[in-house]
Amino acid sequence: MKKIEMLNKMQKKGIMETAVLAGITVFIFTLILLTIQSATGHKSWLLSSALSLLALVIIFMFIEKSRLKNHEKFVH
Repeated sequence: MKKIEMLNKMQKKGIMETAVLAGITVFIFTLILLTIQSATGHKSWLLSSALSLLALVIIFMFIEKSRLKNHEKFVH
């Protein structure tokens, strides 16, 4: 019973960590894109939003992969 409670706590903590990391990543990536756009003078919002979404998906994949590895180590 205690093992299940521990796993639930770890999962909730992992979700919060993922959300915080994603928020920080979006903020930094947006700053980088805005800097590039102001330096080049291009206002291509479609391209920048597509790039930021792609970066988010890649980062989420890495975070989830590492969380699953840690979860499997704890369970087995």
